[in-house]
Formats: sequence, C-alpha cells, structure tokens
Amino acid sequence: MRAQSRDILDVQHCAKTRAAPEPAPLRPEDFDDIIAEQAAQQQVLLMALRRIAALTRAEGREPAQLAARWRTVGRQAMDRATFNVAPGHERTVRQEAKARLDEIIEIGLQ
Repeated sequence: MRAQSRDILDVQHCAKTRAAPEPAPLRPEDFDDIIAEQAAQQQVLLMALRRIAALTRAEGREPAQLAARWRTVGRQAMDRATFNVAPGHERTVRQEAKARLDEIIEIGLQ
C-alpha cells in the first residue's frame, strides 16, 4: 500500500514539473484545411437557415423576424466566446465574427 502511494505521488510530481509539449508549427496545408473546414461549416449553416426560413414561411410567419432574433442571440454568443488570437486583436476578431455571422443569417433567412 505504501509503495503504491509513493508511486502515485511520483506521478503527480512528474506531471506538475514536466513542461507541456510545444505545439507543432502550422504548415501552409494546415491553413488550407482550416479554411476548407470553415467554408464547409458555413455551407451547412446556410442550408439549415434556408430550411428554417422555408418552414417559417410555411407557418405563415416572416423569416425577417426570426433573423433579427438570431442576430441578437448570435452577437451575445460572440461576446461570450473565447478567441485564441494574438494579444490586442481580440476586439477586431470579435467584430469581424459578428459581422460574418450577421451576413450568414441574412443570406440564410431570406
């Protein structure tokens, strides 16, 4: 029992003193993959919003009212989101993300 306790303490000590591995540098093809993934996610969101707009119209409601609500909720979500960006760039990235989300909602809920 005592040996097991000592082993656990050794593992905990090693975990505390060992530095985290350095992240691998991004290669140009990694950026291509990231951009492609973002484009695919945007297309999926647009398709879903277009379907929601069609269902909203089928109910006799106007999608513009829904778009206004989604913009408000989306902007609140962007305010709460954590962005991993260079120091001093968070405000700009947050504003660009809000503008991009507004555009996607506007296009999707036409």
